[in-house]
Amino acid sequence: MRTAPTISEALTHAPAPAGGMSAFERIQAMPDAKEDKGRHAYDGGDYVLARDWRVGEARPEFKPRAFEKPKDPFVHVPTIIRMRGAVPQRIRGPVATTTRITAETQIGWRKWTEDLQAHGVAQAEESKARAKADRDVIDDHRRKKAGKLDAMYQRDCERRHKAGKPVPSLEAWKNERFETKYQRECKKLIAAGFQPRTREQFAEPPPNWEMFAPSELVAAVASTNRRGYNSRRRERYDSKFVQDFAGRKTARFIEELVDEHGNPTVAFRSAVCISLALFNSALPKDLIFGEDKGKVESSIGGHLSRMQICDKAYVELARNRRCHFVVDLDGWWRSVKSLWKAIRRLLPPEFMPNLIVYRARESDGQGVENPHLIWMLPPGSRVIPTKGAKNIKSQLQLHAMIQRGIVHHLIELGADPGHHNSNKVKNALAPGWSVACNDDSFCTMSEWKAFLPTITPDERAMTRRAKQLKIERENNVEAELSNALWRDGIAARRLVIKSAQRRRDPDFIAACRSHGAFVDWLYHPVDGAVTRRLIELHGDGPVVRQVVAAQRGFVIDLGATPSATGQFCDRGRDSYRNQYLEKGYRPETAEERGHVETERKRQAGKVSRANEKSINCGLIAEEIQRRLSLGLMIEEIGDAKAEIVKALVASGNVTRPTAYRLFDEVAAVVSEASRYQAGCFPDPVETPPSQAVGEQTCPPFTDSGSMAANPSVRRRPVGPVDPARLAGQHALRIMETWRHAVESWRKASRRRRDQDDEPTMPSATVGSALWSKCRH
Repeated sequence: MRTAPTISEALTHAPAPAGGMSAFERIQAMPDAKEDKGRHAYDGGDYVLARDWRVGEARPEFKPRAFEKPKDPFVHVPTIIRMRGAVPQRIRGPVATTTRITAETQIGWRKWTEDLQAHGVAQAEESKARAKADRDVIDDHRRKKAGKLDAMYQRDCERRHKAGKPVPSLEAWKNERFETKYQRECKKLIAAGFQPRTREQFAEPPPNWEMFAPSELVAAVASTNRRGYNSRRRERYDSKFVQDFAGRKTARFIEELVDEHGNPTVAFRSAVCISLALFNSALPKDLIFGEDKGKVESSIGGHLSRMQICDKAYVELARNRRCHFVVDLDGWWRSVKSLWKAIRRLLPPEFMPNLIVYRARESDGQGVENPHLIWMLPPGSRVIPTKGAKNIKSQLQLHAMIQRGIVHHLIELGADPGHHNSNKVKNALAPGWSVACNDDSFCTMSEWKAFLPTITPDERAMTRRAKQLKIERENNVEAELSNALWRDGIAARRLVIKSAQRRRDPDFIAACRSHGAFVDWLYHPVDGAVTRRLIELHGDGPVVRQVVAAQRGFVIDLGATPSATGQFCDRGRDSYRNQYLEKGYRPETAEERGHVETERKRQAGKVSRANEKSINCGLIAEEIQRRLSLGLMIEEIGDAKAEIVKALVASGNVTRPTAYRLFDEVAAVVSEASRYQAGCFPDPVETPPSQAVGEQTCPPFTDSGSMAANPSVRRRPVGPVDPARLAGQHALRIMETWRHAVESWRKASRRRRDQDDEPTMPSATVGSALWSKCRH
């Protein structure tokens, strides 16, 4: 007997109308049609392509959507390599140290070893005490719960005994109570139209049980769970399933460690060698970690234990200490040995990196891709700001300079000059990375300073050099050809700008109004002036396009447009060089160019110092004038010196030494200007009565240049020069100069204000401390 078809069978096997689709096909076609409403038309029936369907024509046949096969996950094999000289040796567990200890670091190594052992003992004792406290909390909760059930059981037994009913055992009573509650919940769910849960699901605690449990019990259970994970993690690391690690879907992998006899040991990388132990000791107490290099999280208030965080892809080392140097390499090498040889060409054996954190290429799982080179500072040479430590600021600055010097030294190897957050590194303790260790030597900052050619590199030149070398590596071209292309690109940029300035090109003038338009005028893929010139010289190839893209990024980062006098000479400090350009002078030799550059810097420094002094004097004068307007006498300015300086310092615009250094000079100028404005030196206009009647007067000139016969207007008589009046006028001119300097500074500050339109400095009295209080 044939049964009626189910809903799915009716949809799947229903006959399709002529020229149309079945119901099942129509349902499958709906999502595709809704994704592109502009290309589809709906007539109440089937979804069809609007451009293919016409009235009276047959509708196209339905083609099922083809799904792409998901990409296979990346197969990662955790590898720990120990470098012995230039020979890599794969290890599977802890190894003996071969560290070279010098007299400078001997005391630091001894103290670090003692502190490490003491920390291990203290941590073990603390773990035992915490486990005992957690067990006490959980046992106390269980006793309280068992006591409540016993009391309920006793009351129920008494009621049953009085009613003459049989008294069950405690276990039978618990089972009966559980079954009664379960049946009651099932009836409620069935009456509401829901599927009831199974007994196993009903016996499980609710997912939000922490909201109704005591806080100490929740903390004890979480701590117990973390200890359970830690005990399993000590045996081995198992990712258990496919997961995303550092932006790459990675297949399941396992890492286990054994000792020299082949017996299982603690599966922590920090116990493998000294370099990884130093890396672990450089981690802060409150870890900052992340699964991707673009996002980090804090361990404060989180649910992850320290062991779980140490398995994350990225981690930040201690920010308040300086324990390492790091270089981010961009590129791919065939093996660790080939990478080691490449580094060896630039660094001697004692300066080789202590850790190389990497993983294989995703396409074929081979080689070393984008590694992090990490140098650990030995104990005793680290920069640790402790109480009573001296020269901490200078040591931190020296560490930052050495960090940039190492990056500059390894630019040819592919070092990334944009990796400024040197504290954030690839986590060498995470099994998701492979690591190569080198314990032969740990260099101090003094040794690095003596070795590096420079510790103050030019950041702009370093970025430009890195982009140029990246083009060479990606396009597999010779360095001479890449350098020629790069130099031709720079020469083409200078030539097109100068020629456009000379002929007053309207397109160039319009492009200079905005930085984005200027960049497009130079490096547009089709119509760019530099792009067309390079294509004419070298053809339209991938290398030329890479050079154009890199130099376009350089001009974008520069953020400037050329002025009328030079290529990029629109800054005030270039005015001295512009003088030579306007006169047609071009320095030929290196000595002449050095002289021009030195003189330019000297003139720029002189102008900068004069402008800074004018702004500071104007701010001090404003505060003094504000006090005078409030009733302060001119003679009392010196007595209120400390109060005025305090108000200036509180405003955050003038430092205390600068205020005290310039106060007397500004007070003298303000006093002279105030006396002059107060009328202490009158300026007569009319002729005094004692003037002779026959004295000749000179009428003024009119606009037409003829003499106006106006006897009521007399010429000011020429009298003796009054030094006090001249001093007052000179003081007013100085005050006006200071006022203009302060106004210009305020306009520049308002141009750099934040998105919320909050000015960076007050528009009213700058010397009042009320502004800083209102902002904070």
